[in-house]
Amino acid sequence: MDLSTDLMCRTEKLNGTLASTADHQNRRTGEISTELMHICHLDRTRPLQQTAAKVERHAGPPFTMLSFML
Repeated sequence: MDLSTDLMCRTEKLNGTLASTADHQNRRTGEISTELMHICHLDRTRPLQQTAAKVERHAGPPFTMLSFML
């Protein structure tokens, strides 16, 4: 295998890994958003933004922008 073919194969593999990671992250963010909605539905005394802020503080990246997505 020549260098350009090897480079192309490695780039495709990396792109696939990144896409898979992004898909997983999007699913996980969706799961957390759904769970937040359930929590806020059950506990109407706690606003959604306040719950999201609490998750952001404890979960860290990539959920630091969670309150803006809701």
